Amino acid sequence: AEYMGHVITISLSASDLNALKFNGVALARNQTWLTICNNSAQDTAGLGSIGVVDGVNALAVSSYVPDTTAPTAAGFSLDLNTGVITVTYSEPVTLGSLNASGLFLSSTSGGLPALSLQGSAVSSDDGLHLAVRLPADALDGLKGMMPAIATGSANTFLDTSAQAVVDVSGNAIAAAAGIPLTHLANDTGAPSLIEYALNMDTPVAVLQLTFSEAVLLSSVNPFGVALQATLGGGSTYSLTGGLVFRPSLDVVVINLTATDTNKIKALSGLALTQSATFLVLQASALTDRSHNPINVSNFPLAPAAYVPDTTPPVLTDFVLDKASSLISRTCSESVNPATLNLSGLVLSSTAVITANSTVIFLSGETISTAVSSVINITLTPDDLNTIKVQPFLGV
Repeated sequence: AEYMGHVITISLSASDLNALKFNGVALARNQTWLTICNNSAQDTAGLGSIGVVDGVNALAVSSYVPDTTAPTAAGFSLDLNTGVITVTYSEPVTLGSLNASGLFLSSTSGGLPALSLQGSAVSSDDGLHLAVRLPADALDGLKGMMPAIATGSANTFLDTSAQAVVDVSGNAIAAAAGIPLTHLANDTGAPSLIEYALNMDTPVAVLQLTFSEAVLLSSVNPFGVALQATLGGGSTYSLTGGLVFRPSLDVVVINLTATDTNKIKALSGLALTQSATFLVLQASALTDRSHNPINVSNFPLAPAAYVPDTTPPVLTDFVLDKASSLISRTCSESVNPATLNLSGLVLSSTAVITANSTVIFLSGETISTAVSSVINITLTPDDLNTIKVQPFLGV
């Protein structure tokens, strides 16, 4: 405090001034009154002052200069677990004035905006600190851009327009770019599988996985993915590969290999129905953008959607080996050899049977027993000899 004669000047601290503004005191002339405690000051004779009492003789302000200074954003923090962004201002701002569409995250100071905070909800406000929570899709989008952004102060900045917020005196914030990140809470939560779908009625089976957050496509490892027939296990098959792509940040699709598809179909009871399909992911199956491995606590998991195989198999090739007395029949997918009806198999010397074609009706052959896309048929000696003596058959 400074004094000269009968005038005492008191310079308020920044914290006291901000407390006045936050509590709605001295925002206008008619909101500015002064009370003084007894003996708060003494004259030169040592006599204490008489108090100025609230509701009795409080003093109205005689000279008033309103706040016309634009507030500024001094820094911000980002929590990648909760999606909360907390902005620190130079003075109290009003909660109801927030326009989140005027706030943007960028990866470089003064660079092009990477993510608008539009749609964010205010989660807390104490005047100097205003916290907003990103919508789930915006947080997912931010994580999807990592590591180009949001990994530290070197690639995470906040931009604000003059429309973003006003202070308690109605002054619009000063537009600024490159507001520094002062604290980053890294994403430490493991991603979870929300649901999955399995389509067995395609040339190769298709597995679609939906996660709780954006995942790192390059981390997807089909070797960490397995299917089993029952909740307790049963017939089980672990993938050996597949074509992986990501139609959206939190969705991964695996097109199984033809080999894996056929081996799954060949296993007894596995993935024949929705109730005979359970998925197990190992921790090595994938990570999120912060390299947190998948949460494996909710497996085995039944599919949310399932398409059974309703497409009939097609004969794609066959090989006649006279030396081994074998016909190897290759189909488009695994088939059950027990269902093969030999009376429906005919060897012909022409693609289209005519009166001039040489044909042999098989009977009595031995058939391989394993469920597979290839069925081996062992010819009887009589049928083999008949084939050998025909000049236009099996050449």
